[in-house]
Amino acid sequence: MARHVLFSLDEKVDKQDPREKELRAAYEFVQELRSNRNEGDFLRVLHEQIDSNNDQINGGLLYGALTEQKSSQYATLLQLVVTDNFNYIITKLFALTEDVDLVNLRPFRMLRSHVRLKIVWLVDKIAETNLERVQSLVMLLTRHIKSGDPAAENIALARGLVNILNRYWRRLDTRSDIIPTTVYSFLRLIADHSQELDLRQAEVDYVCTMIRNRFRDCLRIGRDLVRLLLTVSRIPGISDILRDMFISPKQLDPSFERVQQLLATPSPPFVIAQRITPEMDIKMRFILDKVKTKMKSVAIRNYRNVFLSNTDESIYVDLIRFICTGIQPPNTILGSKIVQRWEVIQKLLSGMKTSVAIQDVKLALFFDWLFWNPAHDNIMYIEPAMLMMERACQPPSEHPVITATSIEYLYYVVDNYLPKMASEIRRNLTFAMFSLVQMGVVRSLRRIYTAPSLEQDTREQLENLFSQFTQLNDGQRPPIPSLLTSGELPQQTRTTTQGMSEAQEVAFKALASQIKQLRSQAAPATYAELFQLFVTPDICSTECMDDMFAVLQATRNDTFLDHLVAAYSRYPEARPKLLNILLRGYTTNRKFGGYLGTYVMGKLALQTSEISVGLYKDLANHMRMSLGDRLVKDMQVIHEQQQDVFYADILPIACRFFPDECHSNVDLLDVTLSIIDFPLCAQISLALSKGQYRLFGVKNPFEVLKSSLENWDELNILFLWKLLIAEKGGRVDEIEAFMESLSNLPDLGNSLATIDGLMQLCKTAPATPRLMLAALTRHDLNGQDLLKHWWTCGDHTKFSASLADALIRCKDLDMDTHTMAETQGRLQILLNHLASWKADYMVLPADSEDSPFSSPLVKTALANSLMGLPSLAAYTILLQ
Repeated sequence: MARHVLFSLDEKVDKQDPREKELRAAYEFVQELRSNRNEGDFLRVLHEQIDSNNDQINGGLLYGALTEQKSSQYATLLQLVVTDNFNYIITKLFALTEDVDLVNLRPFRMLRSHVRLKIVWLVDKIAETNLERVQSLVMLLTRHIKSGDPAAENIALARGLVNILNRYWRRLDTRSDIIPTTVYSFLRLIADHSQELDLRQAEVDYVCTMIRNRFRDCLRIGRDLVRLLLTVSRIPGISDILRDMFISPKQLDPSFERVQQLLATPSPPFVIAQRITPEMDIKMRFILDKVKTKMKSVAIRNYRNVFLSNTDESIYVDLIRFICTGIQPPNTILGSKIVQRWEVIQKLLSGMKTSVAIQDVKLALFFDWLFWNPAHDNIMYIEPAMLMMERACQPPSEHPVITATSIEYLYYVVDNYLPKMASEIRRNLTFAMFSLVQMGVVRSLRRIYTAPSLEQDTREQLENLFSQFTQLNDGQRPPIPSLLTSGELPQQTRTTTQGMSEAQEVAFKALASQIKQLRSQAAPATYAELFQLFVTPDICSTECMDDMFAVLQATRNDTFLDHLVAAYSRYPEARPKLLNILLRGYTTNRKFGGYLGTYVMGKLALQTSEISVGLYKDLANHMRMSLGDRLVKDMQVIHEQQQDVFYADILPIACRFFPDECHSNVDLLDVTLSIIDFPLCAQISLALSKGQYRLFGVKNPFEVLKSSLENWDELNILFLWKLLIAEKGGRVDEIEAFMESLSNLPDLGNSLATIDGLMQLCKTAPATPRLMLAALTRHDLNGQDLLKHWWTCGDHTKFSASLADALIRCKDLDMDTHTMAETQGRLQILLNHLASWKADYMVLPADSEDSPFSSPLVKTALANSLMGLPSLAAYTILLQ
């Protein structure tokens, strides 16, 4: 058996394709199972082996179905033994058709013609039971139908696929791209199949059926749907659709009000790419990504010889449309010596011979100009045509006629393509040129207008089309274009009900579109102009709000917010509008708060925060939230997105500049401690101990402690106390106030971390009457340990005085807030701590000068404290 059965290759020279090698090995495995067995035994063995040898059996049967004359037998066996719902088969068919690796694998066009048709036949078989899985495969195979190719195998491929679609159109998934891509493809192919009447009718039937029944899905095709319908407008069925589209649009869909709605929608690149084979796609991208300008002639000639030589010139329309919309080189390519898109288009156009095809190519090249919508269109769609016209007329160009014929074509088409929409098309053309000059694609039309190769008639046509741009000097900012009617001077601009002229609104959209595309590379002056238009009094246009928000979403940089803050300061009357832009950011994406919060904190760090903080506070009020709630929610988002930035920058800045909102904030501390570990805790503790910022401030952290006992785990409580001690350690007044507030929380539960933290906090301060009274009247603290620490580490005279004062205060607690029983209970706890301390730790005699109990003040206070207690036996040790 030959080595190359799937692919049309030379047996002696070419290596075997890895995919064929794999399937061939599986086929040989299946043949071994089949040897010396009848059909029944063979089927039984396949069922027995399928679980352990799924890939070999499925692969072998697939290879047999694609290569053997008895394909139907292998297909039947597949249907009988398959256990994975054809997933393996579909994966292998994808591998044979997708053309993703042209270095190591053979392209689809190298498959033998009968193998390609058997793939379609297998897809049809699988679609009977698993249409959802093969829809992507149908889309891929449709790309392989080559435009303008009359070869029998190409016709057969188109016939097989359109028959599948006509048979199963009711089951097509509206969530996938199969409807817009296949409708676009077969609508384009109708013009190629004028000699294949049965095929053309099948294509017309499919297109008309989908537009009539799945119009909303077809709307995703965008404006090129209208272009292709007009191309075949004389065909029955198509003409009826066009009539409804222009005259009775609601016949197609109740939400479809006018054809301009469709024409204003640019066609997405994935739809346009459907008419270019995957191999053509990859090779053209290679030219525009790797080939140097000096080699362009060789590269384009080779490309033409491989892909364009056996087709009519109608394929140039699809290729040039694809180059304009589907390939968008980055700035690194645009500024390099790599072949540019306009150079490829110029080379292709200059080699065309058929006048009809040339006119169709020019329509494809300028189609987005005619219906330019600054809010939605991409400047890269119209850039190649502009650069081609400018460069072609400049010496030493060999094709100056291209500029002249392009201008003549635009001059003709603007009034004749859709005569009833001529004024709108002329306006769109003007705004397209405004965007090109505004965004720096060309500096002006001066170089074209003054080119020696241009005849006077052509200059007049250019002047008629773009009078506002022909006299601009290089670099001069273009004026906001006036609205033009066909062939007339600028008329007075219409003013919208919101107060913005239509010209201003379109200029606003153009600027918004420019910034969305350039993003971080957009000039600050462009932002300034955008906001100057946006804050025009009484402008509340929903579309303008949408555009401004789209700019915010696309850019997400400080430049946008800098200009928003500046406008907020400069135009008080526009503040609600500007706040609504930010409010929309929050309602659309909760992560927006992280972006805005980071911006505000950054301004605070740079000491340029007054206006931005004011805006932030006003935004919280606008959202009917407290500033603290808004701030903490935004910081929570930052914590989720950038934990390192949160701990290193955001948390310190927020705590320094928003003390009222951040200090002792339970929610903020909850966020801070949510993923903390020991190294991070040590890092924060060091910053707190140095006073770089404060987490708790002068506020009493009682609510924090209470919440931690109710909601946090023991490890987080441990970290909380480490931070609390690092900040408040040694701050006597704050520790005293905190400890006194804990009288309202008599039970600390079983939290050992809290008890130990309180002990450590108390030890950071010297013994004072208030602190001793608060700490030594708690039953859950180790009083004798505290007493020993204070006595050992402090001044003995001050200790004795403080202890005596604490005893007196405990005896004389305010009866308005404490009952007699509470007072006696607290006193007994204090005396118990003293008695335990003396019994366990005091080795000196009571009358020793180093003993606190030898102090007259302590003796008097103890005697006074013991008076009136019900039982003195437990405390006699204190009097010894």
